[in-house]
Amino acid sequence: IGAKEVVVKSLNDPPAIAALRAANVDLVVYAGGGILRSEIIGLPRLGVLNGHGGPLPQFRGMNVAEWAVLYGVKPSVSVHWIDVGVDTGPIAYQKPIPSESWTDVDHGRGAGAKTAVEALLEAVARLDRDDLHSVSQRPENGRLFHVMASPLVEVLNHWLSQGRKPQIEPTDFAFPSLAETFCNFSPPATVDLAAARESG
Repeated sequence: IGAKEVVVKSLNDPPAIAALRAANVDLVVYAGGGILRSEIIGLPRLGVLNGHGGPLPQFRGMNVAEWAVLYGVKPSVSVHWIDVGVDTGPIAYQKPIPSESWTDVDHGRGAGAKTAVEALLEAVARLDRDDLHSVSQRPENGRLFHVMASPLVEVLNHWLSQGRKPQIEPTDFAFPSLAETFCNFSPPATVDLAAARESG
């Protein structure tokens, strides 16, 4: 297809920046590889689109689909314009991750990756039609999440194995107290982590 490949240690390395500058690109579609610095972000004429794995503005950072499901929120992918913050740029397009794919965390992650590719393709197509409309985020409307610890992944897998599904639409969600979090699943139940491990 005539694409040029440049192998670099980091997308922020000088050879990567030089290659992008020489290509004089209009748009960068980002598929992961670390946090981009401002020098890279500012090179494309239109900007850099990212397929974020969870609902924005609420869930920023890592493992955000899993965190959304843990909070009882239906998972979705958010395509947004990258800025110098972490997942804080204007939201351009959102696509739900099919709820039925969340039989466990691994299947949910796989479905999320597929949905992210589909969402990015749709966003680029809309941009080409001049039909991509972005909405700015408010910093206070989201939280930054990190990698979900293994014990929490076990809890989430246990809940999913019981048929518990997130019920809240992302647009209706605001961060609740811990007690309210556990009530957003149907039916609510306590989790005996040791018993869950023994039952497989």
